[in-house]
Amino acid sequence: NIGEIITLTWTADDNTGLDQHRIYYATDNNFVLIDSVEANVFGYNWVAPNVVTDSARIRVETFDIVGLVTSDTSSGFSIVDGILPDITVIVPSSGSSIPEYQDLTVSWDASDNIELDSVRIYFSNDGGSGFTLMGQVADPTSEFAFAVPSGVTDSAQVRLVAVDIYGNEGVDFSEFFSVTDNTPPTVSVNQPDDVGIGDTLLISFEADDNTGVASNVIYFSSDNGDTFVLVDSVLTGTSRSNINIGQTNIGSAQHSRNMPNMVRSRNSGRTQNVVSSISDSENSTATRTLFEYPWVAENLVSDQCQIRIVSYDLVNLSAADTSGSFNIYDGVDPEIVVTGPTSNFTVPEYNDITVSWNASDNQEMDSVRIYYSNDGGNQFTLMGQVPDPTTEYMFTVPSGVTDVAQVRLVAVDIYGNEG
Repeated sequence: NIGEIITLTWTADDNTGLDQHRIYYATDNNFVLIDSVEANVFGYNWVAPNVVTDSARIRVETFDIVGLVTSDTSSGFSIVDGILPDITVIVPSSGSSIPEYQDLTVSWDASDNIELDSVRIYFSNDGGSGFTLMGQVADPTSEFAFAVPSGVTDSAQVRLVAVDIYGNEGVDFSEFFSVTDNTPPTVSVNQPDDVGIGDTLLISFEADDNTGVASNVIYFSSDNGDTFVLVDSVLTGTSRSNINIGQTNIGSAQHSRNMPNMVRSRNSGRTQNVVSSISDSENSTATRTLFEYPWVAENLVSDQCQIRIVSYDLVNLSAADTSGSFNIYDGVDPEIVVTGPTSNFTVPEYNDITVSWNASDNQEMDSVRIYYSNDGGNQFTLMGQVPDPTTEYMFTVPSGVTDVAQVRLVAVDIYGNEG
């Protein structure tokens, strides 16, 4: 091997006396002087030169005291390269950090006693327990860029393997560096059921993240997603630590972010119960997945309603999902109060009576039907129907003397609800 010490030995004698020995080596037909030694020395420690050959030879010339010389040459032998290349990682350095999926440019200094062939680049995000080959470049390239795989860690490491033309390999490791979170959360909204105005809809969705979900922001649209209104912003406390579920004061939440075509709700200061299901125990490091939020349907009618959830992780990366369309329908009855006739009112048969009322609806009134009974309300006869906003109606009292006459009014809204 190159650089190894080879002990050369020989024998020589002369009838008058020896003077000196000269030692040569050759890798072809040209011999190069190694050294000369005194007459009584018959060995020499020679360091194999920095050359690769399978035809190296040693020649020893011996001189006697009158200058006569003789020589002998060894048979051919091999000198092989067993010296590892040198390589030093320059970048990344200790204390550096890079987000997941971004390109990391690794650079190095490499050299070899003969000639370099290539450098292999490996990456580990588990403190060097396992390495993945990211690429290989030919000499004299001294840098390589690759996209950092997913996986948040403070013990990422690069390993470089320099290979020379004879297959010798030299290795160097970078110092540990950090890979920061660049993976957005995942969120999926479960399709809401149709719901009546004022009824409670349980909004459910699944959200998860590799480091933890920090908050979920809930939006509502009644125009098929053209505009969204903020419903609530809920801090989840789902970092990889103890998870506490309970009353969340939305007024203190810091995630009421502006979104395109979205308007803040007037109700953002209220407190809501937020329920979630956890994939392990309360002290688990696993993030929660299933979230449920009770929401009271707004006072509107639409078949183009949608719920959008925007989930944020601990480093403020976000992801959004929007439900399919669902209906909010009007199931609220109109309200109507008879203002005339009043108690103790009397009217002769066949005379006109004017009935009056106050009526309202959460959406829009359609009409009022007027009924009359002279048997204490056992049976009613329809006397007429008037459109909104009419608030009185006159009809002729039928024959029949009674002190239990009664008027019944039925208010009808535009969706057919009756009060």
